[in-house]
Amino acid sequence: MASVIINEKDYTESTAYEPTDTIVYIPGMPGEDCADASSLVNTPTLFSSVEDFVGALGTKPKILSGTEETMVTSCDKSYVMAKQLLALGVKVLYEVVAQDENNLTVPASTKSELLNRLSSSSHWAKLYDRALYNPRFLTSGGYESI
Repeated sequence: MASVIINEKDYTESTAYEPTDTIVYIPGMPGEDCADASSLVNTPTLFSSVEDFVGALGTKPKILSGTEETMVTSCDKSYVMAKQLLALGVKVLYEVVAQDENNLTVPASTKSELLNRLSSSSHWAKLYDRALYNPRFLTSGGYESI
């Protein structure tokens, strides 16, 4: 019986994952203790460190309902997701969402304002610098699908 010899060679390159290669776009709210976020409203801002993010947006996520003791279930989850990704070394393109289409300098302060604004197609058209990055869009899991 004839035998068949198969020689396989793997020419693919194996490289380690570099978290800085990925940029995540997250629309959300400023932190609870943010002094002034008006300059960040409707302006996607690239953050590469937790320190920069906390310096611009405050140290605690916005509490949407309840008290600080129930913050885990009642805070802005976009802020939490952005901070966790930055801690892992992933760059975050964070945009403070405007209250509504008529008031583009005041940040959204409730979950319903955030959802209403994100469901508007005009919000996504404002992501004007998307050609500068290669963003991977995601939801934080805290809000309904838009």
